[in-house]
Amino acid sequence: VQSGSAVASQLQAGKSDSTWIFTQWEGVLAQRAGQDLRCFHLEDYGIPYGYSPVLLAHPDMIANAKGADILRRFLAATAEGYKRAAADPAAAAAAIVASGHPSVADAAFVHAAAEATADRYLTTEGTWGAMHHERWARFLGFLASEGILTDRQGVAIEAARVDVAQLFTNELLQQ
Repeated sequence: VQSGSAVASQLQAGKSDSTWIFTQWEGVLAQRAGQDLRCFHLEDYGIPYGYSPVLLAHPDMIANAKGADILRRFLAATAEGYKRAAADPAAAAAAIVASGHPSVADAAFVHAAAEATADRYLTTEGTWGAMHHERWARFLGFLASEGILTDRQGVAIEAARVDVAQLFTNELLQQ
């Protein structure tokens, strides 16, 4: 589902009672449309938060020296973009609008979303992107306890069967 359009229409049509949104994007859209949202946090209902959004790479690319170098440079560029966007959301929004992509043609919205997102790009230490074993383990434990964690055939599996260390790497981040 493309961010923005389907979320509001599902709620307005009464097809959903709730949905997962990014308040800095769909929340801003709802506010601009005069739509009241009652937001809640997963943690309020005993659901540990994982990570979202995430950047994915195939394990073969990570293991390959050339691929790892490409990923390392991509992540460094992403880090620089996050730092700039956090420091100057108006300039970041202007750059996004200047891309000319139709999905970001509404400059006022892009600026509002950039302002709403600016304080979320970086940790309080000024870093970004690092993942933690304990957080993944808690999230997988929840998924397993609810029968949501399944194999490719849809059979529920225990969290202990998942090697959490294989789910992510921080080795390519240059903090």
